[in-house]
Amino acid sequence: MQAEDGKMRETDTADTETLLRIIQSIPSPKAEPFKQWLAKVGYERM
Repeated sequence: MQAEDGKMRETDTADTETLLRIIQSIPSPKAEPFKQWLAKVGYERM
């Protein structure tokens, strides 16, 4: 990707599905509210 200084930089990227799977796999109490929100949104959309 091109940085603000115009140089090309290597970076890691992920699509939406991958990001959500990463979030679901985080074993931290701090991630629980977000994981619960994801579950609620998923349930509402089904």
